[in-house]
Amino acid sequence: MAVITRPDLMPLIIEALDGHGFIGEGDIEEISLQLRLPASRVYGFCDQFGDLPRRPAEIRLSVCAGPSCLAAGALELYDALREGAPAAVEISACAGEPRWHESVAVRVTNGEGVRMVDGLNPADADRLLEMIEGKDLSAYPPLEEVMPQPVEVPGDGNDSSSAGAGEKMPEGWWSADALREAAGPAGREIREFLEGSLHPCAHAEGRPRLLVCDTLGAETEHSADLAATLLFAEEVVAGAAMAAAAYGAGRLVFYAPWNDGASCARLGAVASRMLDGAGMAHSLFRGPIRVAACPGTGRAAVVEGTMLWEAAAAGTEAGAGRPWALVIPAGLARRVARNSPTARQAGDGKRTGALVGAQVRGKPCLLLEARGEMSVADIASYVGASSGCKAAYLAGDRNRVLPADLFSREGLEGSGKVVFLEEGTCMPRMAALLASHAIGGCCGGCAPGRTAPAAVSRLIKEIAEGRGGETAVASLERIVKLAGELALCEKLGRALEPVRDCLAGFAAEFLSHARGEACPPDHGRASATDGT
Repeated sequence: MAVITRPDLMPLIIEALDGHGFIGEGDIEEISLQLRLPASRVYGFCDQFGDLPRRPAEIRLSVCAGPSCLAAGALELYDALREGAPAAVEISACAGEPRWHESVAVRVTNGEGVRMVDGLNPADADRLLEMIEGKDLSAYPPLEEVMPQPVEVPGDGNDSSSAGAGEKMPEGWWSADALREAAGPAGREIREFLEGSLHPCAHAEGRPRLLVCDTLGAETEHSADLAATLLFAEEVVAGAAMAAAAYGAGRLVFYAPWNDGASCARLGAVASRMLDGAGMAHSLFRGPIRVAACPGTGRAAVVEGTMLWEAAAAGTEAGAGRPWALVIPAGLARRVARNSPTARQAGDGKRTGALVGAQVRGKPCLLLEARGEMSVADIASYVGASSGCKAAYLAGDRNRVLPADLFSREGLEGSGKVVFLEEGTCMPRMAALLASHAIGGCCGGCAPGRTAPAAVSRLIKEIAEGRGGETAVASLERIVKLAGELALCEKLGRALEPVRDCLAGFAAEFLSHARGEACPPDHGRASATDGT
């Protein structure tokens, strides 16, 4: 697809489509005169899009080809309709239907108006054509009735808590007081930046299922939001994650242009590095930055929210359903990160940390940009994990497991993520998981590197299952200690370091499991001063 070098061309094409449903010769001549372009150039641009209506039609069918509908057989239905439809029926496919629908959906335009026919499958092509021929579409709602309706906000007496111009938050939305309480110390700052800027994709009750970070914004050319994503990807990811956690969203989806592989790769890599294991589920959705499609889709799809809705739909289970989602522009996400209280703690203004987070009682807590001088205790206090927390797993240049009573002594140097473990966490089973990761963490260039991780993993599994007795624990401690000393490089020692931490900090728990007993009431915590 050619790049649109004239950003004023597409709006005029969409205006013609909205006016009478097709792009005729007269429209092209008028556009060429208005923009002082050769008519051949406008013709050539329109010819790139086979689904642009070029003639009037008595009946027009537009098949939704968004991710959810594609998975349900939209292309098969499209082919069946084209094969069986009479000449008076014009059939096209759109990049994504912006109204809520059950897959697959077809927008039907005839002399009586526009209706949304949804819940179809490829075998329904003949039935749909028969209903159209008999003018019997009364069972399906007019298009205007499918639009989401704004509802009142359960407010706190503050008129500024609306979603933005012309938008009102759905019922069940957190009140401002509840948001401040959930966001903790950063509640006021985060709320100030989010108010009036988050756009609800659809209304529903309860917390949003996901938050979509729009890296493109409303502009199709030289987007400030896309520039912020490319230049400040870490801050965009951090701010979007903070917003998602503050509003209780279960997943974070980054919308990225499908025709820019470099930006997609950078955004995906940064999001994975900063969010994997930090208590925030996330994914990347690749969609168009420029698209010509049926009326209602908009000059860039993103403008009308169509592809953002598709990103939200793809972010739910199996890419279907009606997600309760929010949209935050990338530029705003960056402002959230830069203006968080934590970001202001470092007076030199330099980035010395990465994004860290917590998962407490199975739910993501507030994520923040941490600075090197902060201790693990500071992070635990910030996210509300100071009580009921057993240990912390620190991942980064070094992977460590830190007991709760050592939080105040340890900083975040070399750590990119922090995951807090609840009191009920079984540390031998946690060590087994870490040992399985260590198997692939060594280069295998020496005998200890090839054999020790597998032996450690086997012994831990025996201990966790109550087999081997105290002898197995002693063997495990000896192998973990000698493996790092005998290896030809430091990779093996680093890979086994979190396993060694589990043994040192929770020795009683390992012994209890080895004897076939349950975890001790104190969860096996060894004192930091008893030499274990």
